[in-house]
Amino acid sequence: MKRTTFREINVTYLALLIGQLGIGAIVVFFIYNGNPVDGGTPAPYSFSMVIPALFVGGLGVAYFLDNQRKTQAATLNFDLPRKLNHYKISVLLRSAIIEGVNLCAAIVALVGGNISYMLYFAVGLLVFLYYRPSKDAFINRYKISASETAQIG
Repeated sequence: MKRTTFREINVTYLALLIGQLGIGAIVVFFIYNGNPVDGGTPAPYSFSMVIPALFVGGLGVAYFLDNQRKTQAATLNFDLPRKLNHYKISVLLRSAIIEGVNLCAAIVALVGGNISYMLYFAVGLLVFLYYRPSKDAFINRYKISASETAQIG
């Protein structure tokens, strides 16, 4: 069960990553080849304040949530399956928030017909990659004993 839990976490994470890369590629393609949303013309209003605020706010929430769950993990007296479930939920929440911010940046770039908003998307992808789930992170975060580490594999 433990190995499949880590496999599930990694498969979900990779699916989210591949989806973001696919959406990003589609947005870049549409921007350079005529934007079907509005005929390739720039949007009549500016997203110059909305996207930075959304970006900083969203990534800030992801960081805060991750730190809160990390602090919570250090105090849990759960058995190994419940610790794994807590870690899985933490990874999914953090990944979903970061992906949401990235997709918003891509949508704004598409609607606005402005490739510069894809820089936010690229930085968001780097943050997404930084928070990649791993067994080592799980072991350190939840202070897993040597016997529990052996169960994980």
